[in-house]
Amino acid sequence: MMKIHQVLTWIFGALLLVAEVSSERSRQLIGSEFVTETVKNFFQCQSLCDRRSLCKSVKYNSRTRACTSNYRDIKSSNTPLTPVESWVIFQDKSAKPVSSVCRSKSCAENQVCVQLGSKGNCLTEAPTPCQKDFVKFKESCYWFSSDSTFRSWAQAKVYCENINAYLTTITSEEEDRFIMEHLLKNETGGGYLVGANDEQQEGSFFWMTNGEPERVSYTNWAPGQPDNAGDEEDCIEIWGNGSPWPFSWNDCRCDLLYRFICEQN
Repeated sequence: MMKIHQVLTWIFGALLLVAEVSSERSRQLIGSEFVTETVKNFFQCQSLCDRRSLCKSVKYNSRTRACTSNYRDIKSSNTPLTPVESWVIFQDKSAKPVSSVCRSKSCAENQVCVQLGSKGNCLTEAPTPCQKDFVKFKESCYWFSSDSTFRSWAQAKVYCENINAYLTTITSEEEDRFIMEHLLKNETGGGYLVGANDEQQEGSFFWMTNGEPERVSYTNWAPGQPDNAGDEEDCIEIWGNGSPWPFSWNDCRCDLLYRFICEQN
């Protein structure tokens, strides 16, 4: 009976906590920011605010994992909530402070501390399922354009953003192998654009679609690539199964139409 009572107490407390929290998706406060940090998930962002007396609200970007602490909330701010990208979550600080048992509790990156009875318990954050037609790999979801959906690099970037994603960034051999295996099973020919180019400086490729530009470190170039053929190849495609070097990288023209890959975190 004691365990049932404790569970019911926790559920009731959690419901109260939810009721005491006001949150807004795709909104943010302007002019109240005092620190921005990179975190692992929304729970960590919320926890940072709960532990700071100066923090009154947070803005969390699920795409870049940037957590911004504000020194004002909805009631105290002199500016209204402003619309922003759909992957941003705004939340006032919890009216119920973090319990003392959770202040000293150390949880894993994907967990949040919740008081259960007199103890702090680490609960695992439920994984976010991929939306329809996306494929899950680790912490990301991937969408592969079909034979009827071709875009230039700039058009593909906009297309991905319109479905709350970005042109994919490939940062490891493991991720590259996942994409190769998916294309091997489903691809019918042709190349797929990814989110890097060297338009800023020839020969220096940067991932340009997921936050700040990031230099391309992991690569899987086909032999002899990149060659900047015709002095006009600044983007990257993954060659299709019908090429001499299937699923390796090739520099390509940014203005021509290709299939492409979108990614969500």
